[in-house]
Amino acid sequence: MTGTPGEGLTVYVRNPAPEGEVPPVPGSGQGLIGLTERATLAGGRLEHGPREDGGFEVRAWLPWG
Repeated sequence: MTGTPGEGLTVYVRNPAPEGEVPPVPGSGQGLIGLTERATLAGGRLEHGPREDGGFEVRAWLPWG
């Protein structure tokens, strides 16, 4: 996490690749949709997705006045 007033706040969350097979979970991803909506409403942005190493990453930037 980095940030300063006037520059904004940047947050990265990274998970390593899981060991073994991961079964599908009904409704998974709904929380990410809500976080994206909230970041957008605050004037920021949120991106998420798989990493090249098989892990997962969430990246967010929020304004900091």
